Amino acid sequence: MNIAKWNTQLRKGVLEFCILSILEKGNNYGYQIIQSLSDLTEVDIKRGTIYALFKRLHEEGYIQYKWEESCSGPPRKIYFLTPEGKKSLQEMKDHWNSFLRSIDKVLKGGLK
Repeated sequence: MNIAKWNTQLRKGVLEFCILSILEKGNNYGYQIIQSLSDLTEVDIKRGTIYALFKRLHEEGYIQYKWEESCSGPPRKIYFLTPEGKKSLQEMKDHWNSFLRSIDKVLKGGLK
């Protein structure tokens, strides 16, 4: 088994959850979200992957954006959670916590 490949796939599988979680802390622009994800997950995240996720999350109504002027360049697209995004994130958290408890049982040998 290629553990690096497995680890990358695992992290890619939760990017949507991570993006919504970052936006729960406050509005942010794409580059900063990508930086946060890279710093927190230690995975080289491709911009194309993230911006495709932004587009899908926007189309599904989980995030919105507004344009904001920048002192150091062109206007930035600032992303924020919608009420539907907040609801979805809470559901994800509930499922995530349940999933972690289940995996913890397996790792501790509790399932037979």
